[in-house]
Amino acid sequence: MKKDSFTIVELIISLTILSIILMLFSTFKKTFNQKDFYSNQINFYQMMVQIEDMKKDFHFLESSSDQIILENNKKEKYILKMINQKLILTTDIGGTMPLLNNLKKFSVNNNFIKVTFSDNTTASAKLLLKNEDNEKE
Repeated sequence: MKKDSFTIVELIISLTILSIILMLFSTFKKTFNQKDFYSNQINFYQMMVQIEDMKKDFHFLESSSDQIILENNKKEKYILKMINQKLILTTDIGGTMPLLNNLKKFSVNNNFIKVTFSDNTTASAKLLLKNEDNEKE
């Protein structure tokens, strides 16, 4: 007698192998998503360190909901704002320095920066810079 179909045992074995492969795939996908999350967080805090660097000696001049204006001791103004999904530091006379990529949203509230990346992860922190008013006292 010639066999033209699968037996139930062969079907169960093939479904078991398929489910193991799908489980491995979903585990790897979660691992890659976590790497992106940690990469975004690390990039955000590296950006904060660059802005708060004592050598630059930035202090707050003013801020709005979508940008921060900083000034150094030489009275040079720097603007931190989002353009084309990038957070950049620019001057009032030109020139730009990209600080973060793949942003969806950037907001500022009382020197508190919050960013949302394109993968919907968020990072936030308060800038530890001197206010111009505090320096005058």
